[in-house]
This record gives sequence, structure tokens and C-alpha cells, in this order.
Amino acid sequence: MPSNTDICNMALLGIGASPKITSLSEDSENARLANAFYQPTVDAVLRSHIWNCAIERPASSISPLATGPDTDYDYYYNLPSNPYCLRLLQVGEADDQPTLWKVEGRKFMYNSSSAKIVYIKRIVDTNEFDPLLVEAIVNRLEIKFAPSLAKGSRSMVKDLIEEYEIITAPLARTIDAQESCHQQMVTEDWVAERA
Repeated sequence: MPSNTDICNMALLGIGASPKITSLSEDSENARLANAFYQPTVDAVLRSHIWNCAIERPASSISPLATGPDTDYDYYYNLPSNPYCLRLLQVGEADDQPTLWKVEGRKFMYNSSSAKIVYIKRIVDTNEFDPLLVEAIVNRLEIKFAPSLAKGSRSMVKDLIEEYEIITAPLARTIDAQESCHQQMVTEDWVAERA
């Protein structure tokens, strides 16, 4: 997989900006721009979809904070920070009845004294990225870089946004979603009626 520098260079080349960078910390305009936008852009793209490569399922339940909220919920929990939680997907066991929970800032509220969770994590190792996720990140970085680095950037940004919304993101999300099996539930009554 490409490194974070490679991903930024793909975006720079995509908008016709040069020179390439050797690291996000080098002293150049392109590197400063890449350093400013890289992680927030990756986080935003990861948060925008339930990417299979970013799903985190902690092995054990987490414990609540000492004091609960003054709301309809009994307990406050901190969202995980290692790996960093970008989006909470599920609280409680998958086979449980639907549970009520709510995120507020970097905490969530829940009505049980322990919580089993599933979430979208921040990915810092680019080797964990799906290739189509890389394309989506590159496209979003192009949108961020273009106003500062590309000539005629207003029309270029519009074209890049359309490319992301119409081609890149839908394709990446569709392929990612196809990498799971969704079991279809059929009741005996329904089957009997169809016979």
C-alpha cells in the first residue's frame, strides 16, 4: 500500500501541482498543505461510510464513567481513543433487542453498566487501507489542495467534487459493502403462503 506521503503525492499530481514531497514534515508549501489536510481528510472519508477495513470490535466490554448524565440515560462512557473512535456503530450485542444510546462529543450515553461496542476507528497505518479507500482519500485531498495549488481551481474543484460524489465514493462504498454476506430472514408462514 502507498504511504501517507505517496497518497498526498497522488493528489498533488492529480491536480497538476509539483514538486512532489518527500515527507509531510518537509519545509515546502506542498508539504505544509498536505500535513494540514491529510489526517482530517482521512478521518472524514472513514467516518462517511462503514468501511470494512476500519471496523473495530473490542474484545471486552467497556466501563462507564463514575458519574452519569442528568438525562434519560443512566451511564456516560468515553468513546475509545486507542484506536481512536471516529464513529460509533453499535452498542450492545448484535442479537440483543435494539438498544438506545446517544453520542455527545467524545462521550456516549447508554442504560447499562457495561457496554459492548462496534465502531469505525482512525487508521494511521496505510497498509490497512482498501485500494478503493485510497482512491477516495486521494480524490478528497485533490478537492482540498486545488484551491491553493491549481490554476483555474474553481472549475477544477467543481469537477473533482462531481467525480467524488458520482464515481469514486459510490464505487468504493459499493465494492466495500459487497464484501459481506447479508442473510435473508424468511419466516415459515411466508414460505407456507408462497407454496
